[in-house]
Amino acid sequence: MKETINISTDEIWKEFGADLRRFVFSKVPDKVIVDDIIQDIYYKIHSNINSLKDNSKLGSWLFQIARNTIMDYFRREKSAQQLLENMQREESYVVETSTEVLQYCMDFFISRLPEIYRDALIFTEFEGNTQYKLSQKEQISISAAKSRVQRARKLLKEVVINYSYFESNKEGIDFFNLIDYCPLNKK
Repeated sequence: MKETINISTDEIWKEFGADLRRFVFSKVPDKVIVDDIIQDIYYKIHSNINSLKDNSKLGSWLFQIARNTIMDYFRREKSAQQLLENMQREESYVVETSTEVLQYCMDFFISRLPEIYRDALIFTEFEGNTQYKLSQKEQISISAAKSRVQRARKLLKEVVINYSYFESNKEGIDFFNLIDYCPLNKK
């Protein structure tokens, strides 16, 4: 007949605590994580001490709890890391895709401008040149260059309104549904 364990968790911890800590530390070299795992082990020992019926198996039982708790930690850690990586990948995809769609739509809008205004807008707003450089390039006065860029902006706004049917909320465009705003999708 097997004898019932008649030992408290505190007594077990006094006898085996240092060995369990060294064992966990040999598998997980981060003191803070070791402390968390030790706390889990202590809780499991305390909660399940009544399930052990044989004194001779106490040591192996304790170290099995320690091994399982360490494996649980690594499983959780791996799952959390995979979740984080997936979220970062998804966020990156959404940003890249939204940028591509926006670029595609912007190209469409700009292509609808008369060439003189399209070139002025691309040269100043997208290529980063000044209106003064535009005036030199086109051999026009700085005042004429400024007027051309302002007219190009106004025309672009009209094109966007006429082609896109923008429906935006207070925060702006819903970038997850940006494709819906692209005029090429409107029939």
